[in-house]
Amino acid sequence: MTVNVHQGDDDGLDYERYLAPGHKPEDDDPKVLRARIAAVRDLHHPVTVSGRQVCGGCSVQRTPHRQQAAWVALIPHPCPTTRALDGAAGDQP
Repeated sequence: MTVNVHQGDDDGLDYERYLAPGHKPEDDDPKVLRARIAAVRDLHHPVTVSGRQVCGGCSVQRTPHRQQAAWVALIPHPCPTTRALDGAAGDQP
């Protein structure tokens, strides 16, 4: 069930997010939001593999039994997550 509550002065104050499971008041703190965005950016950092820049968070590296780690899926950087943070979510590579 979705409930929209607006204050009488029509400022558009929307309480849907407060009804979301797991929402905490600190979720709206700008410092917390900036820290979370920074953590996502840190995870999706560029890594150079065979001369190509790929996303360290999206690309997949596997370590077969008793062998060196090998990249098995390379996602170009900037990845869709990074592009979304940059405001280009609809762009396709």
